[in-house]
Amino acid sequence: MSNPTMELVTATNPIPPGINGLPLTPIERFLLRNDTPAHPMVFRVLLRFDGPVRSEYLQTAFDLSVARQPMLTSLVQGEELGAVWNFADRLPELEWQPEGLAPEEIPHVKVDYCDLRRRPGLRCRIWPIAGGIIILIDIHHACCDGQGARQLIAEWFGIYQQLIQGESPRLPTLAYDKLKARADYRVVNPPIGTFEGLKNLYLTVRGRTTRLPEKYPDCTEADYLCEHTFSAEETATLRGNLKNAGFTINDAGLAASFSALVECCPSETRKGYITLMHPVDLRWPSDLRTPACNLVGVTFMRRKQKACLEPNRLIDTLRNEMRYIKKRYVGAEFLRGLAAADGFPGGPQRIQSWGWFVPTLQFTCLGDTTRALHYRFNQVDGVINFGGMKLDRISGFMQLGGYLPISLAACETNQKLSLTARISSKHFDRTSANDFLNVFVQKMISFGSLQ
Repeated sequence: MSNPTMELVTATNPIPPGINGLPLTPIERFLLRNDTPAHPMVFRVLLRFDGPVRSEYLQTAFDLSVARQPMLTSLVQGEELGAVWNFADRLPELEWQPEGLAPEEIPHVKVDYCDLRRRPGLRCRIWPIAGGIIILIDIHHACCDGQGARQLIAEWFGIYQQLIQGESPRLPTLAYDKLKARADYRVVNPPIGTFEGLKNLYLTVRGRTTRLPEKYPDCTEADYLCEHTFSAEETATLRGNLKNAGFTINDAGLAASFSALVECCPSETRKGYITLMHPVDLRWPSDLRTPACNLVGVTFMRRKQKACLEPNRLIDTLRNEMRYIKKRYVGAEFLRGLAAADGFPGGPQRIQSWGWFVPTLQFTCLGDTTRALHYRFNQVDGVINFGGMKLDRISGFMQLGGYLPISLAACETNQKLSLTARISSKHFDRTSANDFLNVFVQKMISFGSLQ
């Protein structure tokens, strides 16, 4: 930790000594158990900027922001229940790439496996393109979730904005001690009792879960990363339509995920329950100064094929289910189950072998990545602008576990909505993967037009 940047940051907001050596939480161990070179538990955030870039300020801002994030600058040491996070000797570096790749090629750069025992779980690369840059941020999910990545991005470009304006960086105080309690999930009032918990468990595990077959089991290609960005006008229309109908982007994304799967895989979804894994943020207002980490819950939403063929009823029931999940803090229940299973030798592995919590697909709503509590980003004509460097879009590509064929995501900026799909090459070919995203996009639009 002798990096001069780290010394500057720790002098401003000291990282307590007790943060080094943090034990892994049950969800972090779960993610590591599912992490393999073939299916890395690494998600990606893409940022595109147009206009002039002050590379020296971008570098300084990156160094300052990353040095403040213990979970993104540590290695895993030890085994199983005794594993801990220890600070790495070197901080992650900003990797400036040579010219050569076309802008449309960069999003498809392979997501590499990250061995957290050898290097921290953050990799950030910048490609110069005509008139701007594209940034790829790859983060191991055991280190932090999508909202944690949003915090890093907000700090990075908040500091960059200060430097562009000729100001000395003002770094908000982070609540490092909260990292010690990142697995202490609150209990709502009244708490979920035994009967309610068993009912929720039954609804999650009853019946057969739909599984998509591996059509190309011998394929060695990387996952397919597909992206669609709505224009500012299209985004405004979709948001307005959903708001008028009483729905959210998240409601529409869930409904479009079920509906797209049924349309693209009608025979495979005819039997059993389509099971959608949906991560939900567990942060409270008091957690907003917690450094980047995993404060994400897991929910499983299940529907029969027939239910997915009735658009109005589908999105309405999903909205009601999400209201219940948020009100009752249901996303934390799966994590409490993981923690309880840790108390039995081989408990988590045995639960996974039963296949109860193996989903058919995943949908993640990352929200507005440019919304920052501590920084107010400049806007010129409705576009976020850092001294002429204009934000075009942000897109998130969530991870695929070895069991998951499709991972869909929605990511917003102040003006644009991006939809992405990360799809297993063992289940789809490149053409059908792109076709799936196109159907997903059209379903989002159609759910936005419901009255």
